[in-house]
Amino acid sequence: MIKAILFDFDGTIADTLPLVVSSIQKAAFPFYQRVLSYDEIAQTFGPCEEGSLQMLLPNHYKEATNLFYKYYEEDAKSLNCEQPFLGIIELLQNLKKHNIIIGLVTGKGTTTTNISLKKYNMLNTFDIIKTGSTEKSIKTECILDIIKKYKLNAEDVIYIGDMPSDIDSAKQANCKIISVLYTDKKNEQQILAKKPDKICYSLDELSSFLLQQLNNEVFL
Repeated sequence: MIKAILFDFDGTIADTLPLVVSSIQKAAFPFYQRVLSYDEIAQTFGPCEEGSLQMLLPNHYKEATNLFYKYYEEDAKSLNCEQPFLGIIELLQNLKKHNIIIGLVTGKGTTTTNISLKKYNMLNTFDIIKTGSTEKSIKTECILDIIKKYKLNAEDVIYIGDMPSDIDSAKQANCKIISVLYTDKKNEQQILAKKPDKICYSLDELSSFLLQQLNNEVFL
C-alpha cells in the first residue's frame, strides 16, 4: 500500500534546471571572465547549488553565492520559471485527499528551494521537505530519514525524479521509483538502462498512473 510519495524538484515540480545553470553561469562570469558551459557546471551536480559554487569558485565562494541567489530570484520570469509545471499543484492536491504523506526530497539548497516554493505559493504544500548538502548527494539518506520518521516500510514509498541518479537514490533506499521525462529526454537511454519501476512521459500520464495506483491500493 502506498503511504508516502516523495518528489524531486528541478525537472519534476518545475522546469528550474535552466534557471540554476544560468544563475551559476552569471555568478561565475566575473571571476572566470567567460560563460561556463552546461557540461562544466553539470560535472559539479550532486551537492546542492552552493556545493557546485564551492567547487567552481573556492576562492570567491561567498561573493559568487550572493550573486547566484540574486540571479536565481530575478531571472525566473525571463527563463519561464515563474510557475511550476501546469497541473502539478492539482496533482498534489488530489494526492493529499488520499491521506498519504507528500514530501519533497531535492538536491537543491535550502535558500533556492524556499525562493521557488514561495514564488509558487507552495510553502505549505509538502508534509516534509528535505534539501541538499554542499558536500554530496544525500537523497538516499533523506528518503531513509523520512521512512524512519513516519515508521514506514520502504516498499510503501514512491520517489519521483527526472535524473538517472534519482533511480540510484531510490533503489538504495529500497523504495519504488518513477522517472519522469516530461521536459527533456536527453537522459532517456540512461534512465531506461537503470530500469525504474515506471517512466512517465507527461504530467498527465504521471497523474493518471498515481491516482490509479492509489485507488487500487497497489503499485504495479
